Amino acid sequence: MVRGSIRRVLTGLGYTVLEARHGRDALALSQDPAQRVNLVITDVVMPEMGGRELAEQLRIQRPGLPVLFISGYTDDELLRKGILEPGCDLLRKPFERAELARSVRALLDRCQVASGPMRGAA
Repeated sequence: MVRGSIRRVLTGLGYTVLEARHGRDALALSQDPAQRVNLVITDVVMPEMGGRELAEQLRIQRPGLPVLFISGYTDDELLRKGILEPGCDLLRKPFERAELARSVRALLDRCQVASGPMRGAA
């Protein structure tokens, strides 16, 4: 339900969205060199593969790939349990569509400044 909602918001804002059911699907999608991936949005806790592991594996294929983590857990819980590292981009559930839009745009803009121009895909 959350994944579909995020897809609708981002496509409504003009982003191209590649949707994966879980981490293994996301890895398979990212291996296609024809797919341009500028940003990954992943839940921290998922079946089969957590968001941190997914991000680590994706960054092997695509170094510097920005990742926006989403979670219903608090920052303190995630850091205390070692699930995420300090400084990760995190959007806490529940969130409003405007918060999602701002977070995505800010992360893309920050990464664009760091690495040069990129298209607005999420």
